[in-house]
Amino acid sequence: MSDDTPGNPPGGKRPGPQRTVIAPLPGRGKAAPSASPPPQRNAWENDGGARNAWDGPSNAGGSGFGAPSATPGARPLPGAPAPSAPAPPPQAAPWTGGGSSGGPGGWPGAPGPASDPWNSGDKTGSPTPSQQSSQGQHAWIGSSKDARFFPDLDRPEQQAQTPQAARISLDQALAGDSTGYSSGSNPLTSAAAGLLILLGRLRSQVVEMNAIPLMTHVAQVLDGFERRAVDAGADPQDALVAKYVLCGTADDIVQNLPGTDREVWIQYSMEARFFERRTSGVGIFEEIDKALMDAQRKYQLLELMLTALYQGFQGKFRGASGGDVDLQQKRRQIYETLRHVRARPDDDISPQWQGVQARPLYKRRQVPLWVLASLVLALLSGGYIGMRMYLADVSGSLSAQMRGLHPREKLALLHVSILPDMPPEPEPYVPPVFDTPGQLDRIRATLSSDIEAGNLSAETRGNFIAVTANNLVLFESGSADARAEFQPIAQRLAFMLESEPGAVQIVGHTDSVPLSGRGRFKNNQELSVARAQSVADMIVPALSSPDRVTVVGRGEDDPIADNASAEGRAENRRVEILIQREDT
Repeated sequence: MSDDTPGNPPGGKRPGPQRTVIAPLPGRGKAAPSASPPPQRNAWENDGGARNAWDGPSNAGGSGFGAPSATPGARPLPGAPAPSAPAPPPQAAPWTGGGSSGGPGGWPGAPGPASDPWNSGDKTGSPTPSQQSSQGQHAWIGSSKDARFFPDLDRPEQQAQTPQAARISLDQALAGDSTGYSSGSNPLTSAAAGLLILLGRLRSQVVEMNAIPLMTHVAQVLDGFERRAVDAGADPQDALVAKYVLCGTADDIVQNLPGTDREVWIQYSMEARFFERRTSGVGIFEEIDKALMDAQRKYQLLELMLTALYQGFQGKFRGASGGDVDLQQKRRQIYETLRHVRARPDDDISPQWQGVQARPLYKRRQVPLWVLASLVLALLSGGYIGMRMYLADVSGSLSAQMRGLHPREKLALLHVSILPDMPPEPEPYVPPVFDTPGQLDRIRATLSSDIEAGNLSAETRGNFIAVTANNLVLFESGSADARAEFQPIAQRLAFMLESEPGAVQIVGHTDSVPLSGRGRFKNNQELSVARAQSVADMIVPALSSPDRVTVVGRGEDDPIADNASAEGRAENRRVEILIQREDT
């Protein structure tokens, strides 16, 4: 029986059955071994006191890394061939750590392999699936790169690792977004489209992270964002708030990416660069609440804020208890508000989702429309003719009955009076004609010069004689103060009133055009009183009895012409002096 059969280590030597000790190597979660060298006696020692070295690859006849090598004085197992001469010991190498790199750790002065089978292939420092041990166990001492203690034993093939998806370099991503501007109905989202796409790629780890050039590019885009948004028609205040939202979104996404470069971004954030503060985690949600209070005017800004939330901004909700639910509720609130302000035109995803209407195989026989119309017209005509004939018959009989109600002979109405005959009516009264002039004639004679000039007029009106002053002579347009040119006329009016006994009324009138209410007088009534008082102030001082005069304002209540025309309104704007008639 050969010593290299399965179950025996290569080289034909087995460890002593009573002294078998396997020390675990430092692995994941284990402390590194001490720097002191191992004891002189090895755990793998036979009955004769000789030791077998399991600390490196065999130099003479070994089976690779991990195979035991014979030392001088070792006693061979029964039936095994004599061992070859021992190989010189390798140079001592410093200890390089524990099992975190996937290979067995050594100690200072311990022999090591000629090559590094642990670091071949995967250079990341993590063990491959074939090198990983079970939970709570350690790798075998001296295990080779194929993770087999006995390489000659057959093992099932290990499952290959899934290759990682290819990532876009940051230079390529930045080259495809040179302006950060696109066309659209919303100038804010259009100006920030390129930056939002770049942040979405960074969040999904499609683009490689490199903080310094990324920071420079984002700062340049944000520096020109406000100008582009305002040039596209956005409100300047909304553009400033949108810039603040974009700064906070960029900081929140990049600072939570895996890697070491994000520390640079944390130190030099966009919010601190442009706004000199670091409160976007709470400040952006405060701006959202302000915009929701005036969603009609802040519609474009709310669209940008909702886009930033969907691109990955979380702010104060990141890592908070129930933060995902609160963030989803905030997104839903903004969306419902936008739909309330501007409803979607159609919920159909495809504008032509309906299929072609298939025609029936058998077409039903239809009656032409003109045939139906002819039948309806014939029925209506027949009904009309029948009703006409029926009414003619009935009306003829009724006419005959009505004629029978009146007799054919003439009727005479007899009237018998029981009163005596009345005397004839008297002759109408004719008033006597006096040769002396009347009151109206005296007034007209006194004011004849003014009447001929068209400044005054005198006529009888009921129980009064009305002397009317022309409004153009009295007042300026829109004024209630009498002109200075009216003073001589007022003196002649006072002379006339002094010779006529009785009470005197000075009445002011206006047209029907209402006043604006912003001037001196609120309405036409106040204006008419003021104009009548202005005329009285010129006449009364020349009278011997000033208490005879009474001032009255009628406004537009007593027109003498039609207010529909400019001439009629001019006649209605007047001041009348009413004198009591002598014969009343």
